[in-house]
Amino acid sequence: MRTRANKRSAREQLGENVRARREEHGLSQEALAEQLGFHRTYISQLERSKLNVTLDTLERIASYFQVPLQALFDEHPARLGRD
Repeated sequence: MRTRANKRSAREQLGENVRARREEHGLSQEALAEQLGFHRTYISQLERSKLNVTLDTLERIASYFQVPLQALFDEHPARLGRD
């Protein structure tokens, strides 16, 4: 278990989970961006924790992957959507 001092930020966890889910689905950043109506660089920045995304964006991503919104912040990306 991580201590508070070395725990990932929500933004970092989101980026990691989006990348894990994208790769699990065999999608490139470009393919995911096209499906979501974003530019590839947006997905890249999201995965690298460079963006402060909106709730609308989070809902769009969760809906696309058919997972609850909270799953995007799960500390165990392999469990995304499998609860």
